[in-house]
Amino acid sequence: METLGMERDSFVGALRRQWWVILIAFIAGFGIGAIPSPKKASDAVSSYEATHTLLISSNDPSGSVVSDTLNLNEIQLLSTAGQVPKKAAARLSEPNTALLVSQIQVNLDGSSNSFTISARAATASRAELIADTFADELSKFVVTRQDEVREQRLTAATERLDVLQSNVRELSIQIARNPDDRIIQAKLDAATRRYSTVFEEFDTLQGQPRTISLVTLESAEAVPVNQRGLRAPRSRVTRGLFLGIVGVVLGSGLVLLLGFLDPRIRRREQAESIFGVRAQLTIPSSVRVGERLVAVRRDRHDPVADSYRALRSVLSLANSDRSDRSIAPITLLLSAGSGDGKTTATANLAAAYTETGARTVAVNTDFRRPSLARLLGAGDNPAPEALPDMPLVLSNSVSGLRVYDERLTDAEASPSELARKVVRTLPWLTSNYEEVVIDSAPVAMAAEILELLPVADTIVVLIRLGHTKIEAAARTAETLRALGVKDFLLVVIGGPGPHDDAYYYGSTGETAAFDRGRGLATEALRSLKARASGRSGRES
Repeated sequence: METLGMERDSFVGALRRQWWVILIAFIAGFGIGAIPSPKKASDAVSSYEATHTLLISSNDPSGSVVSDTLNLNEIQLLSTAGQVPKKAAARLSEPNTALLVSQIQVNLDGSSNSFTISARAATASRAELIADTFADELSKFVVTRQDEVREQRLTAATERLDVLQSNVRELSIQIARNPDDRIIQAKLDAATRRYSTVFEEFDTLQGQPRTISLVTLESAEAVPVNQRGLRAPRSRVTRGLFLGIVGVVLGSGLVLLLGFLDPRIRRREQAESIFGVRAQLTIPSSVRVGERLVAVRRDRHDPVADSYRALRSVLSLANSDRSDRSIAPITLLLSAGSGDGKTTATANLAAAYTETGARTVAVNTDFRRPSLARLLGAGDNPAPEALPDMPLVLSNSVSGLRVYDERLTDAEASPSELARKVVRTLPWLTSNYEEVVIDSAPVAMAAEILELLPVADTIVVLIRLGHTKIEAAARTAETLRALGVKDFLLVVIGGPGPHDDAYYYGSTGETAAFDRGRGLATEALRSLKARASGRSGRES
C-alpha cells in the first residue's frame, strides 16, 4: 500500500467539494477586520538592553594577543555554552539556562581586541545584571581554563617522557648485549630522538606560558529599546479585506489538509489510478447511499436508467465475439466494500437485459447480506423451468426476470458452501438463459469471491465516489492483480450530471458509449475471448 498517498484527492478536487470552508474563512476574517479599531496604535512594551565591554590582553613580550592554551575564537563559544552559562544561571537564580542564553548576544572584534556581551530584559536592572554576570563568569573561566589546559598538557608530557625513558633504557640494555645489531641500534636512535623532542616540549611547558585575560573596559549600562507595534490599516474595509485574504489562505490550508486526510475516493481519476485502467462508464447517482431502486423500466429514459442501458451495450459488444454463443455469458459485478451500489447495479443491469427480450437470471452470491432478491421483489413463485428444489423464482419488480438465490432455501449453510453450490449450478443456468448477472460479496470482506472469478466471462468493478475507501479499493486492485485478473470493466457510480456523454445513452450519448465499448473490445478483452473459448472447450 505504499502508493496510497499518490491516490489522495488533489487540492483542486478538494476545493470543488469544500469551497464553502474558504468562503466561511473569508467572511470570518472580513468580519473581524471590520470591527472598529482604536484611534491610534500604541507602541509595543519597551525593553532594555545593556552591553558589557571587555578588553583582551596578553602577557606575550611581542605585544600580540595570543595564548598557548586558548584560541581567541573559543571565547565566543565559551560565553554561550558550557560552564559559563551554567554558573551565570546559578548566580541569577535562573532555572532555564537555555532561556537565559537566548537573552544575550556576544561579539568578538579582532581588530580592537575587544569582546562585548549584550543582554536584553524587561527591566534595566535585570539587563545590566545579566550582562555583568556573564562578563564576570567569562573572565574567571578564561583564566581557569588556560590553567587546566596547561596542567593537562604537562601531565600528558610527563607520562609520555616516562614511557619514552623506559623504552630508551630497555633498548640500551639490548644494544649492550648485542652491539652489532643494527635494528636495535636504529630503534634506540629513534627512541632517543623522540625523547629529546618530548623533553623540549615539556621544558617549554614548564616555562612561563603565554596567556590572555579579559579586563572590563566598561560595565553594562541599560538603555530603553522601543519597538513600534504593527499599525493596522485605518480603513475598516481595508482591514476586512486584509484579514479576509488571511482567512482564505488559512481556509485553503484546511481544505488541503482535509483533502489529504480524506480516506474516500472522490474523483474518477483516483479510481483509475488505483486500478490502473480507464473507467469505461460513469453512472450518475440520484439516490443516497444505502437506498436501492430499480431504475430501468420501459417507461423511464432518464440519465440513471440510460446509463445502465449503456453498460448493457458495452457488455453486449464485449461478448459479441465469444467463440461459443450457445451458452450465456457470465457477468460478475464486484466492489471493494459494502454500500458501493453493487446490488443496485446488478438489479438494474439484469433489468436492462430483460427489457431487450433476453432470458436473464440475476444470481445472488452475497450470502452475508443478501438483498438482491428483496430488491427485485422475488416472491414464492418458482420459475416454470426450475429444477426441483432449485431456488429460482420470478421477479415481481421486473417482468420476465429470474432470481436465483441459494439463501432463500438454506439459511444455515456457510457462504463458502453456498458459493460452491452456485458454481456447480452455473452450467445449467448458462445453458438455459441468455444472460447471467452475478451479484457478489465485497472483495475486501469475503473469500468466496475466489470461487467465482475463474468462471466469469466479464468482470465489472464498481467504485462509488464519496463512499468507496481508498484503502479498500487498493486491496481489491491488489487481489485482482494477484489472481491474474487483468481484463475488467471499471465503472464509476456518482459521477457528473447528464451532460457527460460518457454514460448518457440517447441521441448523442449512444455514440460515445458505443465507441468506448469498441475500444474495450479491441484493447482489453482479447484475453476474455481466449478464456471464454477455453471454458467452452472444457465444458464440451
